[in-house]
Amino acid sequence: MSVCFQGFAEMHEKRRELGQLYKEAALPLFREYIYEATAAKYGDPLGPTYEMLREKKTCKQIIESASRPIEDLDNRLTLDGFRQWYLSRIQHSESEDRQMDRLQAFETMLRDIQDQYESEKKEMDELKAKGKEKSATYRQYMGNRLMYGRILDLYKQYGLLKDHS
Repeated sequence: MSVCFQGFAEMHEKRRELGQLYKEAALPLFREYIYEATAAKYGDPLGPTYEMLREKKTCKQIIESASRPIEDLDNRLTLDGFRQWYLSRIQHSESEDRQMDRLQAFETMLRDIQDQYESEKKEMDELKAKGKEKSATYRQYMGNRLMYGRILDLYKQYGLLKDHS
């Protein structure tokens, strides 16, 4: 790939910097939309690089396109496009919130199971000290502890818990 003329790549970079200044002047949410829309079209939030242009255009075509306004800009950055982008962003954010809620529920469940596992051990120890190992209550605690132990083993098996003993 040859250079169009000395300094052309640097001039194009200055043009991108100027474009960035204009984008930065936009309101933050709209700026984010502009950057994402530009990145979606060109693969770069500031628009095409010199190298990207040279892959598809001659030097003359690059100079001509740089000297005129973007023809379809009003069709690319529309209020409807912004609305769709914003709604998609909200839905994605809500999805992340739901995932965090679900993770928090699993963490709460784990703590509750661990607490219950230890609490019932203490109850069993007290019943044992009173000689009541054959009572229905003791046996219920024993069954519960086996179940809680199995759940904690599964957490450990899936790498969610180091050890529950």
